[in-house]
Amino acid sequence: MNTDKLKFNYIEGNVFNIRNEHKKKGKEYAIIKIDKKLITILVEAIDLMSVSSKVSSKFSEKIEKYIMPRYLEINDIVFAQKDLPEEIAIEISKEYQKDLLGAFTLPNVIIGLENKGYAPNVLIKILKNAAFKKF
Repeated sequence: MNTDKLKFNYIEGNVFNIRNEHKKKGKEYAIIKIDKKLITILVEAIDLMSVSSKVSSKFSEKIEKYIMPRYLEINDIVFAQKDLPEEIAIEISKEYQKDLLGAFTLPNVIIGLENKGYAPNVLIKILKNAAFKKF
């Protein structure tokens, strides 16, 4: 698949990497392996986090400009490319790991995911166990 048109990701094999222009030297990054069905839970949690009253307007802007578009890009590819394996890998930064884990503590995210029948426990465990290395 040609990933030149992707703004936030590039793909090597089954790994969705962060484009280098979006990485910061000295920051930590990890590759997590997840079932592609968990992408839906992740995107839903990010969306719910962006409208939470517990999130500052500055952080909400960060979600809208960087976090959400990247994961929507991944979600679109995962569900358009039927030949991808069930398990994919996604590069994440330590900073965004903390942000994503924080989403799962927000009441509106918890309730919203429960109302849709999503159980984020597996995803939370994967995020917590990510092994980070400096870029």
